[in-house]
Amino acid sequence: MLHVLSSVFTYNLTYGSLAKIMVALFFFWLIGLGMVIGAELNAALAVTPEEEEAADEAQED
Repeated sequence: MLHVLSSVFTYNLTYGSLAKIMVALFFFWLIGLGMVIGAELNAALAVTPEEEEAADEAQED
């Protein structure tokens, strides 16, 4: 019985450490995704109506 409990603690230590790494990687991925979405939103909001008209005229030619 004692051997079974000692192996459970070993699995907890091993897989708990791996889970922490996976959670950290997921957190970094979320931060990166937020930065990309923020950059896209910033670029979309930075377009002025004059630039939009110039782009439309360039496409018509």
